[in-house]
Amino acid sequence: MAALSTFGSARLAVSALSRAVQCDGDIEEYAQLFDDAERLTEPGAGAAEFVISLVDLAGQKFGGAGTRVLDLGARIARALGDRRAETRLLVIAAKKEPENTDLVRRAEASARALGDPELLESVLDAIPVRERVDALLAIADAADESGDGEQKAIEALGRARATRGLSDATRVAIFERLCDVLRRMGRRDDLELLLEAELSSDDLDDSSRFRLNPRAGRVGRRAR
Repeated sequence: MAALSTFGSARLAVSALSRAVQCDGDIEEYAQLFDDAERLTEPGAGAAEFVISLVDLAGQKFGGAGTRVLDLGARIARALGDRRAETRLLVIAAKKEPENTDLVRRAEASARALGDPELLESVLDAIPVRERVDALLAIADAADESGDGEQKAIEALGRARATRGLSDATRVAIFERLCDVLRRMGRRDDLELLLEAELSSDDLDDSSRFRLNPRAGRVGRRAR
């Protein structure tokens, strides 16, 4: 951008960037500014205001913000220390371009670091199936840590448990976490149904069923 390369003015650059987004927010050229994101946050440049306006634009149903300018906005937000705005912009960008695995992974990692179940849920559909279990477990962690999100944790763990192709070790670990949440909530009937379903599952091999059986007994006794 000329304002940066010629005059070294972040304020002029951000002003020009804002006008450019209003004209066309969906062009590849915004990627040329990725390496300059930190320079655009100089005091008085208006970077924070630009990020706020971009978050607003991105949230509009027919907003014209493309993935490149959203990615740029996320980089600027990160340089400003605004992790929530960074995550929101990354998640919206990832949903627009789910085939961009690097972008999707950045969005998921940012949402996980922020610990926001809603943002994690938003990016979930863009995550490849093989990585979805980790994202669901992160949703469960964030919901559980919030202190009043047990139901959301149960839903996330249930979806993780239903994922095809889980290893027996992962399946058992998810099962035990789900049992723990149900036990803490005092949901004895649901806990017993879960135990019965798990022990009768055809997906569980004999050795895992043998290991699980005494654990199931312990979990069941805790619920009484």
